[in-house]
Amino acid sequence: MAAQRISCQACDASAYRDDRFCRQCGTPLTTGPSSWGSRKHVVVLFIDLIGSTAIAERMDPEPLRVLMERYYRACTGIIGGHGGVVEKFIGDAVMAVFGFPLAHEDDGLRAVHAAVETVRAVRALSSSLSPSRGAELDVHCGVYSGEVVATSAGGDLRVVGDAVNTAARLQSAAKAGEVLVGREVAFSVRSRYEMAEIEPLVLKGKSEPVRAWLVGEPRRERDDGHRTGLVGRADELRQLGDAYRHTRDGRRSHVVRVLGGPGIGKTRLVREFLASCQEAGAKVLTGRCHSYGKEVTYRPVAEMIDGYPGGWDALAGGVGGVARVREAALRGLRAAAGGATLGVEEIAWAVRHWFSCLAETAPALVVVFDDLHWAEPTLLALVEAAAEELRTVPVLLVCVARPDLMETSPRFGGVEATTVELNGLARADMEAFLTALSTPGEVEAHHASDELAWVVEASGGNPLYAAHMLDMLREGAPATIPPTVNALLSARIDRLPDGERTLLARAATIGPEFSRELLAVLAGPDDSARAERAALSSLLRRRLVETTDGSAYRFAQALTRDVAYAMTPKALRLDWHTRVADVLSRRGDGPAGHGDRTEVAYHLEAACLLGRALDPGAPEHGVMALRAARALEGAGMRAVARKDLSAGIALLERGRAVLTAGEGPYAAMSVRLSDAWLSLGDRVRAFAALDDAGQALAGNDRARRLVDASRLLLGLRFGVEAPDAVTAGCARIAGALLDDPEDHFGWSRLHQVQALSALSSGRIGQAESELRLATARARAMGDEYEEKRLLIAHCELAQWSPEHVDTGIELCVQVASRYGGDRAFLVPVLVTRARLTALRGDIGEARQLLATAGADAEELRLTLARASVAQARGAVESLAGDHAEAARCFERAARVLAAAGHAMATQTLLVSAARERVRAGLPVAHLDGVLGGGAAGLEPRAEVIALAVRARVAGGAGDADTVMRLGSAAVERLGRVDDPVLHAEVLFDLAEATDLCGHPGYAAELAERAREHYRARGVRQGEATVTGWLVARRGGGRPG
Repeated sequence: MAAQRISCQACDASAYRDDRFCRQCGTPLTTGPSSWGSRKHVVVLFIDLIGSTAIAERMDPEPLRVLMERYYRACTGIIGGHGGVVEKFIGDAVMAVFGFPLAHEDDGLRAVHAAVETVRAVRALSSSLSPSRGAELDVHCGVYSGEVVATSAGGDLRVVGDAVNTAARLQSAAKAGEVLVGREVAFSVRSRYEMAEIEPLVLKGKSEPVRAWLVGEPRRERDDGHRTGLVGRADELRQLGDAYRHTRDGRRSHVVRVLGGPGIGKTRLVREFLASCQEAGAKVLTGRCHSYGKEVTYRPVAEMIDGYPGGWDALAGGVGGVARVREAALRGLRAAAGGATLGVEEIAWAVRHWFSCLAETAPALVVVFDDLHWAEPTLLALVEAAAEELRTVPVLLVCVARPDLMETSPRFGGVEATTVELNGLARADMEAFLTALSTPGEVEAHHASDELAWVVEASGGNPLYAAHMLDMLREGAPATIPPTVNALLSARIDRLPDGERTLLARAATIGPEFSRELLAVLAGPDDSARAERAALSSLLRRRLVETTDGSAYRFAQALTRDVAYAMTPKALRLDWHTRVADVLSRRGDGPAGHGDRTEVAYHLEAACLLGRALDPGAPEHGVMALRAARALEGAGMRAVARKDLSAGIALLERGRAVLTAGEGPYAAMSVRLSDAWLSLGDRVRAFAALDDAGQALAGNDRARRLVDASRLLLGLRFGVEAPDAVTAGCARIAGALLDDPEDHFGWSRLHQVQALSALSSGRIGQAESELRLATARARAMGDEYEEKRLLIAHCELAQWSPEHVDTGIELCVQVASRYGGDRAFLVPVLVTRARLTALRGDIGEARQLLATAGADAEELRLTLARASVAQARGAVESLAGDHAEAARCFERAARVLAAAGHAMATQTLLVSAARERVRAGLPVAHLDGVLGGGAAGLEPRAEVIALAVRARVAGGAGDADTVMRLGSAAVERLGRVDDPVLHAEVLFDLAEATDLCGHPGYAAELAERAREHYRARGVRQGEATVTGWLVARRGGGRPG
């Protein structure tokens, strides 16, 4: 029985029913409807006839019908011959689509070819008419590309999208015989046709003018494309080998940047290099960055940890150091692998320590960060810090990236880094590469048909292009030149059977990595598990996806995922993102839970944006937006909590973006965003985040109060809010909050403003009370991060508190026990405890605590913490009597703060340093400049200290009048400050100054008052110093 024959819908060529593709044009041969409407990037061609009305007026209907049939037949034949499909006839107009149902890599060129040929054909048709008709036929054409939704059922094609309307408008704007095209089409065909850009067109229905190009004469020149490559890399391998030997023999770290475009062969080159390193005994770690997903910041480090030979036990066994250091390093590595939250400084130090330990047991350690152009700034900082801190360790950091990395981070790696740039492969190398990919039979067949030569030529030396083109040839695709990788992959995906294409779309919606479990979640009611397994196996064979373990998979190329996702209808994506988010939301809160919640945020955000694009007014999108915003806020605050501020800011910005301004948690996220920008030191953006929110919150009293209070707090920190304005603002907000006792966030921020206001005026006790209230409110709203931050601030404030030193030490111990795993947060707690311990009289323990805090600050690269440690060391050494060393410590702290732009705090430290120099009998350079003529313009504490130091200098000169005048001013200002230690220190300074100028009785009185202040605070060290001075004086001597 003869096989049944059918006709190709695109070109009318005859085919057998069992054929999958037309043998003439390559179009898929379908006899039934597609499984679902396809979202595609297509090229739309509109052709309209000019002169038909005049011809119709002069012709009898019967010959007119024959003429029009010849016109339609010419259009249909030309369009079909170039792989297009006629979507419909509209009177004399023809609409055709290129890229559906099958995408080609050169659909833009095909459409322009069809338009140009149609113009010639219609003009030839017109010239065949009898001159007696008195009219001529011509056409004008428009070509435009863009995303559409296309469906085909029962042989009827339906295409909907802006590209259709724009192509029709371009056709209307074209003159007789002209072909006007849009930007994408113009760029894709410019190597084959002369193109002339015309003035942007104001088209009906378009909000903005549309750029357009007029197609000119064909060109003979052809662009061979970008020259890229993968193998045959002798020079590049030599460069990498030299870098390795430099690292190994010099016992020092080195950075290599391997740069090249996508598909150029960077990863293959590095893989070859690593094999030689391992043969030489080196240890190797590899990890890859991702553009998004769960815990992307440290994903490369997590992959290094997960892939470590022997697993976690073997890894832990190789981490050296004393018990405390080893435990801290393992905590940091667990955090990097997706465990408990730790600060970025802690994680970065742990990674550096791990690298150092591994390098000590091998000739060298080679660490590869692949796709580093996707890296978060936090990871880039980690890599650069590793290179800097491990200078004397044989660690080779191989950074593989696209050139974009050096555009966004031009100084990455430093001037000493080695750069290996990859360009296209030579023809002989590409032929060898393709031969290696092919079986002997395929090589022979390709040579016979010149297909191998076509791939070599068309690929431009890019192995990714060439490998996919070879796969397409195996699947029977026509040999066409792909203009971009995106077009090539679109064409390849289009040729997949429905089941495989659908599975690929579901996987793309899940993300770059996916599991069978989540694929099953997206399965339809009629899908069988067996069919899914078969489709997945086929995708593995086609090398579109690859397995990571028994149930986890990933896309072999990120671009494959991107193209498959873009081809999926938005309605399906909306449904699938929502379903995945619901499943992930129900998962537990174990170590993987953090990653799941980050994925939940991504999927909810995607669903929200898709829903708005499909139906902006649908009420259910508001609920989805709130879910997405809260998920993004949670993910952002987890990043902020570990001090991954850049990632946290990005997530919080995305959370605000899905909300209507002023809606739901918009105000809270704006405040969090402002805090994060402040932590990064960006004052302008910190204010801008609050200003943006303030403009959108006119009708929301609670949200407005929160933003106003946060702005007052920010203004106080930077000294841009006048005291009267702060007082008035606090009173207004407090009055409104009295009617809203459950507004915990608003109350907490108000108490923080009042605490900072009290602190700035020296009222430490009131500041502590306000901080306690703020902390209680943070605890009431379940905000662990805010509570933690406020507890740390309370600990720092305990250094100057009027309460007994034992109370402050007890608070430090409690906070340290609660947050013991986070060294970055605990440095200020250790500093406070050290100073309080010294005040209590244990100088040795205080020095040990500061040594620990200092080591942590150095290892974690905490710049401001270094200043805090140096300042505390100055205070401790002053108590110990080593005033010269105390001065050096204060000056060191001042230099750090000055470099960071903290002018007021720098001045306070310089005043303290001047006091210690005077006590030590050392000269003070620029005394008036440091202390100020009248001590005006300084912080309250610095102002009092400056007056006392100037009095002491006057006492040494025997100027009794100046001593008494400055002493009176200092005592008067002390009444505004409630720090007992400051009272004691200043009174004792004045006692010594008064004694020097011959007023022993008044001096003793001042010293007794100082001793009482020390005693009330429990400052045994200070009390002992003053007592010793009094005893020596009463014995007739003068203390030294």
